[in-house]
Amino acid sequence: MPELLATYTTPPECIVDGLLPVGGLSILVAQPKCGKSTFVRNLMRNVARGTTFFGRETQSVPILYLALEEPIEHVAHEFRLLGATVDDIRTRCGAIPKSKIHEILASDIED
Repeated sequence: MPELLATYTTPPECIVDGLLPVGGLSILVAQPKCGKSTFVRNLMRNVARGTTFFGRETQSVPILYLALEEPIEHVAHEFRLLGATVDDIRTRCGAIPKSKIHEILASDIED
């Protein structure tokens, strides 16, 4: 532990200050119907625009939102309420055939 703490003294670079590290993995877990999707869509809009999120600075990065199981009309409605524009967030809605998932996701990420 002493070597670890002495070697790594600067905090990691974050997409959202103190919350989402660059190159890291974060998971949001909670009971059903408590607002996880709404929270994440708000977070993505702010990150895409580089605006503060609950008082935390954000780094503007490209966003790809995968709505593979949600009703598409619900996703569209929520993004419209958030004032999202076609330039803010790239989306993939609807199921992806298992045989094409790697190809499609690789293409979406590259775009």
